[in-house]
Amino acid sequence: MATASFASVACCKEEENFTRMQMTIKKVCHKVLREYLVKKVYNIAPSVSIDHFLATNRTCLTRGRYGRLYEKRYFPLDANNQPIPTNLQDWDIQMLSFTLNNCCNLSQAETDDIDFIKDKRNYLCHLGKPEVADHLYTAFRSALVGTFKRMFSFLGNSKFEEEIKEDLETVDNRLPEHLVDFYKASHRENVETLEKFDIVQQELNNIRSEISVGKIIAKNCRNKQEEEKTRKKPTKILLTPDELFHSFGFEAEAAYVKLVDKGEQKDWFYFENIKIQRHRECYSLRGRLFRNSKSF
Repeated sequence: MATASFASVACCKEEENFTRMQMTIKKVCHKVLREYLVKKVYNIAPSVSIDHFLATNRTCLTRGRYGRLYEKRYFPLDANNQPIPTNLQDWDIQMLSFTLNNCCNLSQAETDDIDFIKDKRNYLCHLGKPEVADHLYTAFRSALVGTFKRMFSFLGNSKFEEEIKEDLETVDNRLPEHLVDFYKASHRENVETLEKFDIVQQELNNIRSEISVGKIIAKNCRNKQEEEKTRKKPTKILLTPDELFHSFGFEAEAAYVKLVDKGEQKDWFYFENIKIQRHRECYSLRGRLFRNSKSF
């Protein structure tokens, strides 16, 4: 029996630049930031572990939107809800930069270097297409040389510096097309997710605005026709404690049930039977909002 095969579509130079930049940020810069954080913690408190340092700074780390978002990775628990060591390799660029900027007494020059890496990561995440022009990629790599030089000076580890140089040489090697395809596919998925988040966030902002001026009408009425529509397209949405989109429909319902079973539903947002209709300057919100196991 013949087996169908699908060849990769030839990639353009801009797509290669995007892939190299992603690899540089996710692999190389991530490794440098991890090492930088470890050295900073050692300089601040030589006798303590990373986990002890994080515990000491827990209030600072868990405040605000990003702090709440990262809390479970800062302070992971096992299946029995017992603390386990954090794994810096599980952290993303945002977490590393957030911790360095908020807990490590950085100089302005250090903050600028950390923010340079973080901003380039954000730039890639919000690109419409997985393409980076030659001059932008060249400027990035040129600026990164100075950034790494300053960071290597602080680290004082020649062996690690050579390791990073080898990593950068690997990035500069010829890229297999399947690797470019992988980063392109990952970017498309990320963009689609961000678009969903933006849509839900905008709806939440609209609802919140209407509530603040007393223009919201909340009802919990459904006729048979609405019931039938709900079966076909269940209007259930689950949002994280940071009001970010988590899941929709039956997936949202199943995820919320699991949260309740584990007693972890606190601060999550669960919308059920939602139907938003805009009429002139008034929203009609049909459904219920559950938060902290209460119905409003």
